Amino acid sequence: MRPWLPLLALPLALGSCAHIQRILAAVPDDVKPKVTFEGASIDRVDFDGFDATFTFGIDNPNPLGITVKAFAYDLDLEGVGLLDGTRDEGLAIAARGKSTVGLPAGLQWREAVDLSQATKGKDELGFRVRGSFSFDTPSGPVTLPYDHSGTVPAVRAPQVKPAALRAKKVDLLSQTATLELDLDVTHTGGGAMTLERFEYGIALGGTEVADGQVATLATVADGATEPVTLPLNLRLVKLGTAIIDAIARKQPVQVGLRAGTAVRTPLGAIPLDVSETVTLRVK
Repeated sequence: MRPWLPLLALPLALGSCAHIQRILAAVPDDVKPKVTFEGASIDRVDFDGFDATFTFGIDNPNPLGITVKAFAYDLDLEGVGLLDGTRDEGLAIAARGKSTVGLPAGLQWREAVDLSQATKGKDELGFRVRGSFSFDTPSGPVTLPYDHSGTVPAVRAPQVKPAALRAKKVDLLSQTATLELDLDVTHTGGGAMTLERFEYGIALGGTEVADGQVATLATVADGATEPVTLPLNLRLVKLGTAIIDAIARKQPVQVGLRAGTAVRTPLGAIPLDVSETVTLRVK
Protein backbone atom coordinates (compact mmCIF):
# COMPACT_ATOMS: atom_id res chain seq x y z
CA MET A 1 0.00 0.00 0.00
CA ARG A 2 1.25 3.45 -0.86
CA PRO A 3 2.09 5.54 2.24
CA TRP A 4 -0.22 8.39 1.14
CA LEU A 5 -3.42 6.32 0.92
CA PRO A 6 -4.39 6.72 4.62
CA LEU A 7 -4.39 10.48 4.05
CA LEU A 8 -7.40 10.15 1.74
CA ALA A 9 -9.44 8.63 4.56
CA LEU A 10 -8.78 11.40 7.06
CA PRO A 11 -12.02 13.19 8.05
CA LEU A 12 -11.76 16.76 6.82
CA ALA A 13 -13.63 17.99 9.86
CA LEU A 14 -10.65 17.13 12.04
CA GLY A 15 -8.34 19.67 10.51
CA SER A 16 -8.08 23.36 9.78
CA CYS A 17 -7.83 24.81 6.26
CA ALA A 18 -4.08 24.87 6.63
CA HIS A 19 -4.13 21.23 7.63
CA ILE A 20 -6.22 20.36 4.57
CA GLN A 21 -3.76 22.13 2.33
CA ARG A 22 -0.94 20.12 3.87
CA ILE A 23 -2.91 16.95 3.16
CA LEU A 24 -3.45 17.96 -0.47
CA ALA A 25 0.18 18.87 -0.86
CA ALA A 26 1.09 15.44 0.40
CA VAL A 27 -0.90 13.68 -2.33
CA PRO A 28 1.45 12.75 -5.17
CA ASP A 29 0.87 14.36 -8.57
CA ASP A 30 0.27 10.99 -10.22
CA VAL A 31 -3.10 10.62 -8.45
CA LYS A 32 -4.33 14.19 -8.78
CA PRO A 33 -6.89 14.94 -11.53
CA LYS A 34 -5.38 15.96 -14.86
CA VAL A 35 -6.88 18.36 -17.38
CA THR A 36 -5.87 18.32 -21.06
CA PHE A 37 -7.12 20.37 -23.99
CA GLU A 38 -8.36 17.91 -26.64
CA GLY A 39 -9.17 20.32 -29.43
CA ALA A 40 -11.56 22.78 -31.02
CA SER A 41 -14.18 21.26 -33.30
CA ILE A 42 -16.02 23.47 -35.78
CA ASP A 43 -19.73 22.70 -35.56
CA ARG A 44 -20.84 25.32 -38.09
CA VAL A 45 -19.03 27.79 -40.30
CA ASP A 46 -20.49 30.07 -42.94
CA PHE A 47 -20.16 33.64 -44.14
CA ASP A 48 -22.10 34.91 -41.11
CA GLY A 49 -19.82 33.38 -38.47
CA PHE A 50 -18.96 30.10 -36.79
CA ASP A 51 -19.90 27.84 -33.89
CA ALA A 52 -17.19 25.80 -32.21
CA THR A 53 -16.80 23.50 -29.22
CA PHE A 54 -13.60 23.61 -27.15
CA THR A 55 -13.20 20.19 -25.54
CA PHE A 56 -11.23 19.33 -22.40
CA GLY A 57 -10.35 15.85 -21.19
CA ILE A 58 -10.37 15.09 -17.46
CA ASP A 59 -8.47 12.09 -16.13
CA ASN A 60 -9.00 10.85 -12.58
CA PRO A 61 -6.13 8.41 -11.91
CA ASN A 62 -6.76 7.90 -8.18
CA PRO A 63 -8.76 5.00 -6.70
CA LEU A 64 -11.69 7.16 -5.51
CA GLY A 65 -14.31 9.05 -7.49
CA ILE A 66 -14.24 12.85 -7.83
CA THR A 67 -16.67 15.56 -8.95
CA VAL A 68 -16.08 18.49 -11.29
CA LYS A 69 -17.62 21.29 -9.25
CA ALA A 70 -17.05 24.29 -11.53
CA PHE A 71 -15.45 25.27 -14.81
CA ALA A 72 -14.08 28.82 -15.20
CA TYR A 73 -13.20 30.03 -18.69
CA ASP A 74 -11.91 33.06 -20.57
CA LEU A 75 -11.81 32.83 -24.37
CA ASP A 76 -10.35 35.45 -26.69
CA LEU A 77 -9.94 35.60 -30.44
CA GLU A 78 -7.01 37.53 -31.90
CA GLY A 79 -6.56 39.16 -28.49
CA VAL A 80 -10.17 40.37 -28.28
CA GLY A 81 -12.31 38.98 -25.45
CA LEU A 82 -15.09 36.75 -26.78
CA LEU A 83 -16.48 34.74 -23.86
CA ASP A 84 -15.86 34.43 -20.13
CA GLY A 85 -17.65 33.10 -17.07
CA THR A 86 -17.97 30.21 -14.64
CA ARG A 87 -20.13 27.16 -15.19
CA ASP A 88 -21.35 24.82 -12.45
CA GLU A 89 -20.80 21.26 -13.59
CA GLY A 90 -21.56 18.57 -10.98
CA LEU A 91 -19.95 16.00 -13.28
CA ALA A 92 -18.97 12.83 -11.44
CA ILE A 93 -15.87 11.02 -12.62
CA ALA A 94 -15.39 7.45 -11.47
CA ALA A 95 -12.24 6.12 -9.87
CA ARG A 96 -9.53 5.82 -12.52
CA GLY A 97 -12.10 7.17 -14.98
CA LYS A 98 -12.03 9.70 -17.78
CA SER A 99 -14.56 12.21 -19.09
CA THR A 100 -14.79 15.32 -21.26
CA VAL A 101 -16.22 18.81 -20.82
CA GLY A 102 -17.15 20.96 -23.83
CA LEU A 103 -17.22 24.75 -24.01
CA PRO A 104 -19.49 25.91 -26.87
CA ALA A 105 -18.71 29.31 -28.39
CA GLY A 106 -19.96 31.24 -31.39
CA LEU A 107 -19.02 34.37 -33.30
CA GLN A 108 -20.99 36.45 -35.77
CA TRP A 109 -18.59 38.33 -38.05
CA ARG A 110 -20.82 41.42 -38.27
CA GLU A 111 -20.93 41.68 -34.47
CA ALA A 112 -17.17 41.36 -34.06
CA VAL A 113 -16.33 44.98 -34.86
CA ASP A 114 -13.19 44.88 -32.72
CA LEU A 115 -11.92 41.96 -34.81
CA SER A 116 -12.37 43.62 -38.21
CA GLN A 117 -8.80 44.94 -38.49
CA ALA A 118 -7.13 42.18 -36.49
CA THR A 119 -8.53 39.50 -38.80
CA LYS A 120 -8.27 41.25 -42.15
CA GLY A 121 -6.94 38.91 -44.84
CA LYS A 122 -6.36 36.02 -42.43
CA ASP A 123 -7.34 32.44 -43.18
CA GLU A 124 -7.05 31.39 -39.54
CA LEU A 125 -7.77 33.25 -36.31
CA GLY A 126 -5.68 32.72 -33.20
CA PHE A 127 -7.54 31.89 -30.01
CA ARG A 128 -6.54 31.54 -26.38
CA VAL A 129 -8.70 29.75 -23.83
CA ARG A 130 -7.72 29.75 -20.17
CA GLY A 131 -9.28 29.27 -16.77
CA SER A 132 -9.56 26.52 -14.20
CA PHE A 133 -11.42 23.39 -13.17
CA SER A 134 -12.52 23.02 -9.56
CA PHE A 135 -12.90 19.50 -8.17
CA ASP A 136 -14.42 18.00 -5.06
CA THR A 137 -12.15 15.14 -4.06
CA PRO A 138 -12.16 12.84 -1.02
CA SER A 139 -9.29 14.90 0.39
CA GLY A 140 -10.87 18.30 -0.25
CA PRO A 141 -11.28 20.86 -3.03
CA VAL A 142 -8.68 20.99 -5.81
CA THR A 143 -8.38 23.71 -8.48
CA LEU A 144 -6.36 23.05 -11.62
CA PRO A 145 -5.58 25.88 -14.08
CA TYR A 146 -5.38 25.46 -17.85
CA ASP A 147 -4.15 27.71 -20.68
CA HIS A 148 -4.20 26.75 -24.35
CA SER A 149 -3.73 28.59 -27.65
CA GLY A 150 -4.56 27.52 -31.19
CA THR A 151 -6.37 28.58 -34.35
CA VAL A 152 -9.86 28.36 -35.85
CA PRO A 153 -10.68 28.94 -39.53
CA ALA A 154 -12.02 32.22 -40.90
CA VAL A 155 -13.93 32.50 -44.16
CA ARG A 156 -15.05 35.65 -45.91
CA ALA A 157 -17.72 35.94 -48.54
CA PRO A 158 -16.54 36.85 -52.03
CA GLN A 159 -18.21 39.86 -53.62
CA VAL A 160 -20.06 39.53 -56.92
CA LYS A 161 -21.01 42.84 -58.53
CA PRO A 162 -22.18 43.94 -61.99
CA ALA A 163 -19.32 45.90 -63.57
CA ALA A 164 -20.22 46.64 -67.20
CA LEU A 165 -23.11 46.22 -69.65
CA ARG A 166 -22.61 45.97 -73.43
CA ALA A 167 -25.12 45.86 -76.25
CA LYS A 168 -23.77 43.36 -78.80
CA LYS A 169 -26.81 43.31 -81.10
CA VAL A 170 -30.22 44.97 -81.22
CA ASP A 171 -32.66 43.72 -83.88
CA LEU A 172 -35.83 45.79 -84.01
CA LEU A 173 -37.31 43.57 -86.71
CA SER A 174 -37.16 40.43 -84.59
CA GLN A 175 -37.62 42.43 -81.39
CA THR A 176 -34.55 40.81 -79.79
CA ALA A 177 -31.35 42.09 -78.25
CA THR A 178 -28.11 40.42 -77.22
CA LEU A 179 -26.30 42.00 -74.26
CA GLU A 180 -23.27 41.04 -72.22
CA LEU A 181 -23.10 41.69 -68.49
CA ASP A 182 -19.65 41.69 -66.91
CA LEU A 183 -19.39 40.65 -63.26
CA ASP A 184 -16.45 41.31 -60.97
CA VAL A 185 -15.88 38.48 -58.51
CA THR A 186 -13.59 39.67 -55.69
CA HIS A 187 -12.09 37.57 -52.89
CA THR A 188 -10.39 39.23 -49.90
CA GLY A 189 -9.83 36.18 -47.67
CA GLY A 190 -7.01 33.67 -47.65
CA GLY A 191 -6.90 30.75 -50.06
CA ALA A 192 -8.65 30.34 -53.41
CA MET A 193 -12.43 30.02 -53.66
CA THR A 194 -14.57 28.56 -56.43
CA LEU A 195 -18.16 29.68 -57.08
CA GLU A 196 -20.25 26.73 -58.25
CA ARG A 197 -23.91 26.20 -59.22
CA PHE A 198 -24.40 29.91 -59.80
CA GLU A 199 -28.15 30.47 -60.32
CA TYR A 200 -28.97 34.05 -61.25
CA GLY A 201 -31.65 36.49 -62.30
CA ILE A 202 -30.97 39.83 -64.03
CA ALA A 203 -33.22 42.88 -63.88
CA LEU A 204 -33.03 46.03 -66.00
CA GLY A 205 -34.84 49.10 -64.75
CA GLY A 206 -36.47 46.98 -62.02
CA THR A 207 -37.88 44.37 -64.43
CA GLU A 208 -36.41 40.87 -64.47
CA VAL A 209 -35.35 40.12 -68.03
CA ALA A 210 -33.13 37.06 -67.84
CA ASP A 211 -32.14 34.13 -65.65
CA GLY A 212 -29.87 31.14 -65.87
CA GLN A 213 -27.39 28.83 -64.22
CA VAL A 214 -23.61 28.44 -64.57
CA ALA A 215 -21.96 25.26 -63.31
CA THR A 216 -18.70 27.01 -62.36
CA LEU A 217 -18.70 30.77 -62.38
CA ALA A 218 -15.09 31.48 -61.35
CA THR A 219 -12.14 30.45 -59.22
CA VAL A 220 -10.71 33.47 -57.43
CA ALA A 221 -7.32 33.67 -55.73
CA ASP A 222 -6.68 35.45 -52.44
CA GLY A 223 -6.89 39.22 -52.92
CA ALA A 224 -7.83 38.92 -56.60
CA THR A 225 -10.74 40.04 -58.77
CA GLU A 226 -11.88 37.73 -61.55
CA PRO A 227 -14.01 39.14 -64.41
CA VAL A 228 -16.88 36.97 -65.68
CA THR A 229 -19.24 37.65 -68.57
CA LEU A 230 -22.90 36.56 -68.67
CA PRO A 231 -24.64 36.61 -72.10
CA LEU A 232 -28.17 38.04 -72.02
CA ASN A 233 -30.56 37.19 -74.85
CA LEU A 234 -33.56 39.47 -74.44
CA ARG A 235 -36.95 40.02 -76.04
CA LEU A 236 -37.56 43.75 -76.41
CA VAL A 237 -41.26 43.40 -75.75
CA LYS A 238 -40.44 42.59 -72.12
CA LEU A 239 -38.17 45.57 -71.62
CA GLY A 240 -40.34 48.63 -71.99
CA THR A 241 -39.66 51.78 -73.99
CA ALA A 242 -37.30 53.40 -71.44
CA ILE A 243 -34.98 50.40 -71.32
CA ILE A 244 -35.02 49.93 -75.09
CA ASP A 245 -34.07 53.61 -75.54
CA ALA A 246 -31.27 53.29 -72.96
CA ILE A 247 -29.85 50.28 -74.80
CA ALA A 248 -30.18 51.84 -78.26
CA ARG A 249 -28.72 55.21 -77.20
CA LYS A 250 -26.06 53.80 -74.84
CA GLN A 251 -27.49 55.51 -71.79
CA PRO A 252 -27.30 54.58 -68.08
CA VAL A 253 -29.64 51.83 -66.89
CA GLN A 254 -30.27 50.28 -63.49
CA VAL A 255 -28.96 46.71 -63.35
CA GLY A 256 -30.03 44.28 -60.64
CA LEU A 257 -28.37 40.94 -59.89
CA ARG A 258 -29.82 38.32 -57.59
CA ALA A 259 -28.11 34.97 -57.33
CA GLY A 260 -27.47 31.93 -55.21
CA THR A 261 -24.24 29.97 -55.34
CA ALA A 262 -22.16 27.40 -53.49
CA VAL A 263 -18.68 28.66 -52.66
CA ARG A 264 -16.07 25.93 -52.50
CA THR A 265 -13.67 26.61 -49.61
CA PRO A 266 -11.07 24.53 -47.72
CA LEU A 267 -13.90 23.83 -45.22
CA GLY A 268 -16.31 22.59 -47.88
CA ALA A 269 -19.10 24.21 -49.88
CA ILE A 270 -20.74 27.23 -48.20
CA PRO A 271 -23.96 28.71 -49.63
CA LEU A 272 -23.97 32.39 -50.57
CA ASP A 273 -26.81 34.68 -51.64
CA VAL A 274 -26.01 37.69 -53.80
CA SER A 275 -28.16 40.80 -54.23
CA GLU A 276 -26.66 43.84 -55.96
CA THR A 277 -28.16 46.82 -57.76
CA VAL A 278 -26.01 49.33 -59.65
CA THR A 279 -26.39 51.86 -62.46
CA LEU A 280 -24.31 51.15 -65.57
CA ARG A 281 -24.00 53.00 -68.84
CA VAL A 282 -24.65 50.71 -71.79
CA LYS A 283 -21.57 50.38 -73.96
